[in-house]
Amino acid sequence: MLPKIFQALSTLSKQQLKHFGNFIQSPYFNKNKLLYVLHDLLLPHHPNYTAVNKESLFANLFEQQPYKDETLRLLYSDLYSLFEQFLVQQQLEQNKSLEQWLLFEGLKDASLNQSFWQQYAKFSKQNVGAFSSPPTLFYLDDYLYQHLCRDTAYQYSIVLQQNIPDLSLQTLSKGLDTYYVAAKLRYSCAMLVSELISANKYTDVAYNDLVLMIEKTPDLLQVPIINAYYCLLQLLNNSNQQNFEAWLALLHQNKQLSPFDLRQLYQGGLIYCQSLVRHGNAAGYSQFFSLYKQFLASKLIFVDNILSVAHFKNLVTLGLLNQDWSWTREFIEQYKKHLPVNERENEYYLSLARWYFYQNNYLLAQQALLKVPFTTAYQQIACKTLLLQCYYELSETEPFASLMANFKDLLKRTKEVSESDKAAYYCFLSTLNLLYRTKTQKQKLTAHDVQHLQIDTAIVERKWLSHKIDDLL
Repeated sequence: MLPKIFQALSTLSKQQLKHFGNFIQSPYFNKNKLLYVLHDLLLPHHPNYTAVNKESLFANLFEQQPYKDETLRLLYSDLYSLFEQFLVQQQLEQNKSLEQWLLFEGLKDASLNQSFWQQYAKFSKQNVGAFSSPPTLFYLDDYLYQHLCRDTAYQYSIVLQQNIPDLSLQTLSKGLDTYYVAAKLRYSCAMLVSELISANKYTDVAYNDLVLMIEKTPDLLQVPIINAYYCLLQLLNNSNQQNFEAWLALLHQNKQLSPFDLRQLYQGGLIYCQSLVRHGNAAGYSQFFSLYKQFLASKLIFVDNILSVAHFKNLVTLGLLNQDWSWTREFIEQYKKHLPVNERENEYYLSLARWYFYQNNYLLAQQALLKVPFTTAYQQIACKTLLLQCYYELSETEPFASLMANFKDLLKRTKEVSESDKAAYYCFLSTLNLLYRTKTQKQKLTAHDVQHLQIDTAIVERKWLSHKIDDLL
């Protein structure tokens, strides 16, 4: 396993690596010249440090001395400590609100009264009141550090027995409320989303109290992040089209929010659309697809230029269900390069197979599935699901029966798949088996035969199964 410092350095861009080199040359941060020499010796290996030879490295650092692994490991450790300090310094340079608060703390501790109040006057002019209009702050942390700046000034004014006009306790309380409500809304929405997509149930979550607090202090809705999350909370608590349209309009108006918050807001909206589909709303598929494409266009869907397998699958599925064949094929080809490297080939051929299937080209779908190298139980299950659908459409009885038995055995044996997911697949298998018998024996399917397939029943391939049921009724 590579030393921690090698793993850390490999994450830096060439520009960042240059900045790190300048950082460790500063005698304020580093007094050990060997660490700069070590950094210089490692530069040619960036970003892949697997070929670093410890003995050769040691010989360049300590000429004519016998190799000591412990000595080299200590240097690695010291360089890694400097790397962590470098990260802190970078964050300070990027977070001006935090830097402002730390400056206030430093000036206060140094008893530089005149400089402190000059800085505070500038700060106060830029941040008028707890709810500045037009809004100038969009990141949640900005409201925390804005409050801490005022709190530091308040404490200093008490010590000096000075009266500062805009440092009333009411102003401080409003500033704290702003941060508290924004943070509480963020967590509340995250908990609601979690409850909607899993069996998690949170206790003592006072959503109504939070809503009541905002209604009593409508000025809070002037804060962009509060307004955005409040609108999402309303949507998740009271799902209707009017709330969705209001939330969507607000999302488009607040593009200055942090990438994290915008991503969370999109995820909340997607969960709402998913709930529409789950409850049998046919129009939900189109709305779901439209919102997902907006999420993709915003590029917020990417994390370090990587598109998660789940998002890739969802976009392919929605494209197919909405019968947008050309868009879906183009998406598969264009965005496969953004999939995680270890998942790329699997997901590409699985998606390609599904595209062929929805084009009614079942033979090409099967050929594409043959190119999928199974690495997880979920991938095996995805392949078997699609293969069963192909056999159903082609009325291939023996392969269908054999795969059905093999599929059930896999679900029984695997420990990778959750019990809730297994239940959804078992329901799919039993329903498909019933449909196949009805189809091949040329019997008439009745509504009573599929009454177990309630709207809220967990089942995979719900829309496809619904079409097959309609064909047989």
